Amino acid sequence: AAGSSDRRVYLLDGQGRLLWRERLQDKVWRVALSADGQRLVVGAGEKEAHVRAFSRGGQPLWKRYVDGSVSCTAVSADCGIVAVGTRAGRFYLFDGEGEPLYQAGADKMIRDVAVAADGRLAVAVSEGGQALGVGPVALDPHV
Repeated sequence: AAGSSDRRVYLLDGQGRLLWRERLQDKVWRVALSADGQRLVVGAGEKEAHVRAFSRGGQPLWKRYVDGSVSCTAVSADCGIVAVGTRAGRFYLFDGEGEPLYQAGADKMIRDVAVAADGRLAVAVSEGGQALGVGPVALDPHV
């Protein structure tokens, strides 16, 4: 999978053959592909920063707006959790259907996010070294 500043997102098969491509309305900053190849998560946009998910066949599944351009994305192996970090220092978790699960702020831009294969743990690290983590008991931000 790949994204580009010319607003296109691409999905290739294991031999490098193009499966599909889609032109979006804004620059594509980050992409993440689930381990099984069934879900592609794309972080795009500057003025209207958003994350969206596509099926392996290229069908749009959902789109959610976020605060600040997307700096990193990750998706759990089972496609049940999507993690997103932004240049505005926001860390977001969405479920596989795009429903918001959690969000938190960091001191600076989120540099990287990761999700455990089973989706039960997600972490983010900011440019300033602040670590944010969410485990199985704390998917509710009010816990």
